[in-house]
Amino acid sequence: MLSRKYSQVLVDKDLTIGKTASLSVIASTGVKSRITTAQLAAAMLAAGATRTVTAAGSITAADHNCQILLNNATGFATTLPAPIAGFRCEVINILANTSGNHTLVTASSANVIKGLQNSVAGDAGDFGTADDTISFVANQSLAGDFVELRSDGTSWFAYARSKVAAGITFTQAS
Repeated sequence: MLSRKYSQVLVDKDLTIGKTASLSVIASTGVKSRITTAQLAAAMLAAGATRTVTAAGSITAADHNCQILLNNATGFATTLPAPIAGFRCEVINILANTSGNHTLVTASSANVIKGLQNSVAGDAGDFGTADDTISFVANQSLAGDFVELRSDGTSWFAYARSKVAAGITFTQAS
């Protein structure tokens, strides 16, 4: 039995957990929970997955390390979860939207998005300091424009890149 505390363990070949073994995680609140090997396997498979979205919906904790592909010429809203410490995902517009904005909105219109948008063309971009909406702007956003989202558990930090300066914007809708 290992009785030391390790801050990081790297396994570069195989890690085998016996069929009667259990794995526990301790949340930042100090609450200890057991997870099954099936739950662990599902989480590991989901990490780094790609999900195509064609209509309004939500990003969830299960989308951590996920690429979310927006694939509809008609804009729609995608709701972000409350900020989750350590969460990271990338939202990519794969089809230029020509009818309405694709928006990423915070739950309950919380003004917790802090972001920076850069234009590939070198034009002045946009930034946000206390916003609730990120828009892939209709007739401006092109296929390949993207936003990387990260969270510290309090705020959403958004790093956006678009072909034209007006392609992605940060706003406070409410």
